[in-house]
Amino acid sequence: SHYGKHIRASAAHGATIQRTSATALFSLELPIPDLATQDQIARIDSDIRLLQAAFSDMQDHIDQDWGALSDVAGKIDESKGVLDIDRRVAEWWRELPYPLATIYRRYQVSTDPKYRLDALLNFFEMAALYLATIGTSHVRALRADWQEMIVKWFHPVGAAGIERADFGFWIGLAGVSLKDMSRISSDKELRKKAIEIAGPELVQVASTIGPLGKATEVLDLARRYRNSRGHGGLMKDVDAVRADNELQQVIRDLYEITASSFRRFLLVKPGKAEVTDSGMTFEIDKLFGSDPTFEKEYVELDRPSKTNALAFWMIGARTVCRALPFFRLGAPQETVFYVSNRVQNGEFRWISYQEAREQDFTAPDDELQALLSSG
Repeated sequence: SHYGKHIRASAAHGATIQRTSATALFSLELPIPDLATQDQIARIDSDIRLLQAAFSDMQDHIDQDWGALSDVAGKIDESKGVLDIDRRVAEWWRELPYPLATIYRRYQVSTDPKYRLDALLNFFEMAALYLATIGTSHVRALRADWQEMIVKWFHPVGAAGIERADFGFWIGLAGVSLKDMSRISSDKELRKKAIEIAGPELVQVASTIGPLGKATEVLDLARRYRNSRGHGGLMKDVDAVRADNELQQVIRDLYEITASSFRRFLLVKPGKAEVTDSGMTFEIDKLFGSDPTFEKEYVELDRPSKTNALAFWMIGARTVCRALPFFRLGAPQETVFYVSNRVQNGEFRWISYQEAREQDFTAPDDELQALLSSG
């Protein structure tokens, strides 16, 4: 398991080849559930494998004989009814990161077709920005030469740069940064250096969320669709409804790729800290769901974290990764997310995809300015 690999790595030593002595290995402690829970896990694992085999057989069947489509579609509809996938997708806002959850919730409850379509397209664009922030934040934490990467990524050849960030820019930034994050965790030399810089646990986290990069292909479909059809406000109601229906598969694909990670990998805001014998205990706000009354939790971390600075945290981990300042929570409204949209007269224009009292404003940001200057 990921946890087993992590604790084994924590007991290993050696600069070039990691070794673990028999004594150290046998001294490691693993949490073991009770026998009833073990049996349940075994049954669930077996059921999942059976379902995977069944779906694989269905795919093979229609690959060989299109005439079987009707029969296969019926079996899939039965499975969907049991699993209730559509309900899970519809209620995704309950577990999405906060800046995504509020937009997705607005999409779900909207009755005006054009307003609803605009909310959906805004959701896709915010998802691209959120993934770009995850990727670049971890690359900055894991690479000594992150500034060199920033130079290339902030000004892609033949496309808009960060000074005028658009949907395509965020998709591109998410793609290259998440790909590099996966490379760091899989390349022996890069992984070794990353462990020296940030510790083995953050490297392990990076390896588990690197596959989020697959979502950029799905988001690019939404971008191209938007660019070819325009926003909901430029459409007739009947065309907006049709566009909404055509984008349902994009939602489902995005859910399939990201939902599992988003349940465990949270956006948080560390608060007060208390030093203990085993490390530092932080009070954190877990920023997920559409309700800005965030859940609080006390978490032990091995490394300090800046108070009130947004960060990413894998549930159970003893480290967080500070988020790059592409979005901000606060002024002029404490619970509204604003995202960087463009550089304007030496300051940054911040916009909100939420139903904010003030949809946009221009203000400086020293951290973001320093980031641009480094690139």
